[in-house]
Amino acid sequence: MATFCDSCRQHLKNFMEWIERASEDLLEKIKEFFRNVRCCSCLKPKRTKSDHRNMPVLQQHEKEAAQEFLQHIEEASENNVIDMESLKALQTLAASENPSLQQSAALYYLHISEELKSELPEEYLEPYHNLLQSSDLEVQRKTSLSLVNLLVEGNVNKETVVQIGLLEPILELLGSGDATVQCNSCASIASLAISAFNRELIASEGGINPLLVLAKSYDPRVQQNAVGAILNLSRSEKIQHLLCKEKALPVLILHLQSPDSEVQVNNQ
Repeated sequence: MATFCDSCRQHLKNFMEWIERASEDLLEKIKEFFRNVRCCSCLKPKRTKSDHRNMPVLQQHEKEAAQEFLQHIEEASENNVIDMESLKALQTLAASENPSLQQSAALYYLHISEELKSELPEEYLEPYHNLLQSSDLEVQRKTSLSLVNLLVEGNVNKETVVQIGLLEPILELLGSGDATVQCNSCASIASLAISAFNRELIASEGGINPLLVLAKSYDPRVQQNAVGAILNLSRSEKIQHLLCKEKALPVLILHLQSPDSEVQVNNQ
């Protein structure tokens, strides 16, 4: 095997030393480059209008409404959960873009639904528009649950709920990825569908297909309420034909084999 002579070995040694120096110099150049550019303003993330919308500033009237609302809650008796003062505050908090304020309103509606012994005035239903369409999951959960409570206990008129436009946001929540919101929304539709007036509107607004999808949910609570809603809708002969057209029969037959006795009863 051929070997390098002394001269070639020296050239190789010089070449390797040059490579080493060049590598060190290149590394320093790279470090210097990043030191120089990392503080440049052109590389800093710029705030957009959407960033500001994602961080809503608490407005003065919202602060005042929140303070008045807290004071009202402290002073209100168990038998006085609704009045004009609380309504005004609820309207402001529900319309806020601040999730914490909306959560306060949703929590108070949940309190109302558990304590109210009479019918809820219609104007108290208006803030539900904003709360049901909130992007905050906790607001959706609490608001949908309070509405179920009010419907089941008869504290609100079922036809009025639909007439003032709450059906659309309720149906939209059927498409939520959260099982609790789905469960509450199905329960609301089931209660609303007790009214013959509401059944046709629920069907015409596209409520049947989402319910059939949720009837196949892995969550037994969602299954039970979805099947219950379908059962109440099927009291209409016209909707019976729609259900057959949408091939609902195989879905309902499948639920006869469900281990959940409530689901079985709803299908019979």
